[in-house]
Amino acid sequence: QPLPPAGALASISGRRGWWVDRLSLNFRDGAAIVYGQEGGDAVEDFELREGEAVVGVCQWSSGQFLGEAIELLTSEGRTHRIASMLPRWRLERIAEVYRPQRVFGLTTSARAAEWGGDMPR
Repeated sequence: QPLPPAGALASISGRRGWWVDRLSLNFRDGAAIVYGQEGGDAVEDFELREGEAVVGVCQWSSGQFLGEAIELLTSEGRTHRIASMLPRWRLERIAEVYRPQRVFGLTTSARAAEWGGDMPR
């Protein structure tokens, strides 16, 4: 399956409650990759600028749902964090992608999320 082009990600959305319940990567063509479930409350959407890409991901792992927090870093140095309503964070860095690579998806497991990256563009 071909990778989406750089800048194809339009926004990041999510839901949170006691834990991070959902993370959604929303693409400009209307497609979305969704992790987790519908629980909790919606967080404000994070809109990416044209050509901006996600280049790093950190997860504060809890062993529950998608963890205590997920933070994404963009190619323009901006960050977006979806965090539980009652933060108790233990940092577990799960991915660090160096430019010119970019994150295009995550693989979840019972233990934690794992990252996906691609070749330099």
